[in-house]
Amino acid sequence: MFFNRDIEWFKPVELYTHSGRHGRIKQPLGTHGLMKCVFDRPLSVQDSVLMNLYKRVFPKWTYNAETRGKQFCISDEADDTLEEEWSGKKDKKMETMQHARSRAIVLQDFESLLNDLNSRKDKFIGNNYVKCQGGSDNTFDNISFDLSGDKLTDSITTIFSDILLSANNLIQTSQKLFESISMYDEDNEGSSVLETIVEFLPFLQKLEQFVYTTSELTKNLLLQIHGFLTFGRNEIKNHRADQLPLTRMWRTLGELLSTFAVLDALILSHPFLREHWAVLLRSVRLVQFNPAQFDLEGLSTGRLQHLNALIERLDLVLMNGKILTNTCIKLTRFDQLSSDRQFMERFRLAIMQMLTNWEKHINSSENAIPDKKRLICLLTLSKLFHHLLPERQKPDKKIISKLLGINKNLISFHLFADLLFIPFDFILKEIPGASKVVDRKVFSTIEIAKGCQLNKLLENLYKYVQTFSLNLNDWQKRMQDEENGSASDYLKFCDLLIEGIHMGEKLNRLLKYILNIHLAEQKPISKANVRQIFVLIQFVKTISNTFTSNWNFIIEAINYGCVYLSTSILSILQSIIQSNGESKQPFFANSILNSALSLSQPVGRKALIVAGVSLELANYQKTFEEMTSK
Repeated sequence: MFFNRDIEWFKPVELYTHSGRHGRIKQPLGTHGLMKCVFDRPLSVQDSVLMNLYKRVFPKWTYNAETRGKQFCISDEADDTLEEEWSGKKDKKMETMQHARSRAIVLQDFESLLNDLNSRKDKFIGNNYVKCQGGSDNTFDNISFDLSGDKLTDSITTIFSDILLSANNLIQTSQKLFESISMYDEDNEGSSVLETIVEFLPFLQKLEQFVYTTSELTKNLLLQIHGFLTFGRNEIKNHRADQLPLTRMWRTLGELLSTFAVLDALILSHPFLREHWAVLLRSVRLVQFNPAQFDLEGLSTGRLQHLNALIERLDLVLMNGKILTNTCIKLTRFDQLSSDRQFMERFRLAIMQMLTNWEKHINSSENAIPDKKRLICLLTLSKLFHHLLPERQKPDKKIISKLLGINKNLISFHLFADLLFIPFDFILKEIPGASKVVDRKVFSTIEIAKGCQLNKLLENLYKYVQTFSLNLNDWQKRMQDEENGSASDYLKFCDLLIEGIHMGEKLNRLLKYILNIHLAEQKPISKANVRQIFVLIQFVKTISNTFTSNWNFIIEAINYGCVYLSTSILSILQSIIQSNGESKQPFFANSILNSALSLSQPVGRKALIVAGVSLELANYQKTFEEMTSK
């Protein structure tokens, strides 16, 4: 029997002890030798004395006292604490075979499911003869359609709709940029650091242009919101425009700011990108001050200065990880925003109302999924609000305390790639003055919760798997029920589609969170938990397989659902228009009419945005509440 830990150091000779422990030369390195000694029990004092004697006899030898355990691709938690018995090479070989067989059994079901999915998908695609064009395709964005004819209402609707459509395009573009940053240096094949980062410069220039465009659109949207609220106080009669919630506009503003928050997190957390960029900065500055040393005297001074200016600008705009903060600071230059008390109060009320709605959604049911996108949007809006807030009013304690309540429902979540987002850390670091409001007890509570979240998650992992298994089997059975194509069947099937998407979203979030929290805490995944993770992946693939096999009927149901919803909403809007007749609120009536006209067009992204903006301008929530109360 031998102890299951390996101790490696450099020795010129073999080591024997009277108790039977021994070591042998593993690999000769010139006059040195790499010795690997396997002992039957932990090293005793006598062994340490013997090692010290060797160090005295051979003072020039290099000793490496690194201690390490055996590494496995999939390790059991119990195996880390038990000592293995030594029974010779044969037993080791048998153990290796058993380990390989165990892995094969774990992967067998998962592999068969993937093969089955691929074969079904290929067969389905081969028989697919229907080409479907999504409603959000760019061709629909260029379609122009008539509005109410009222110049004031149509102008305001068009301005906000165009800004929101541009924002939607930028937000979609940002996803590709996030992927490119996270994949930096992944395909590096022997290139040097400078070669790798220099090849990345064109992308960084593209990213800089994206940041500039998004920043300008953010500024434009904020000023348009302020301008509309100011204009509506006096120019829009019989319609309290200054009291409109404008939730869609505020949310879009937060989504634009959220792209900067994600970019900052990706850049600051990427070790290779930061390290390579520092090397490039040092190299460019060295060349600039010593061109003769690098035989660059013939190089145009202007070109060298242009390169240096580019590097310095990219470092200032992107690589310092303060894109969001710099954008907020630029917006503080518009004094008309901070000095307008009514506007700042509307801004604060919008944040508070959105926070209340987010919490209501979380508490609506046990299966409710926290909206991560809306949460980051709220946090970035709160940061901008505190930058605009006069110094004597910072921080807004009501907003900070409301934001801290998020930690009761969500400590952290997966953001992008291998990043975990912790709302509490963002509040402390990014929102000016927030650290002055937070109590020390809250600090300790959050830290304890952070330390326990992985263990708590793993304790409930088996329970999650069992719950998902039951729900998935029930959902599959209902999806396989025969349908006769009636209206009720289509509506029922649409509800099933939403339920399946909801289930797949929860599974994806759980998987990403489990894997990334292990990575963040540098903890291995046990064999038992790996098996549960594979089961969760099977569930995701099963949902995907179910959608693929029912794709034709899904298209029919979605088309019917779009028509049904458009018709239902149009009938509601038509009843509102008829009930108002000769309305004393022309802005309200024209906004409702614009919404109805946009929904009567082919379903597309622009039509939906125009309809949403028109309903916001008409204060549809208040209108529908009044209709319901009657």
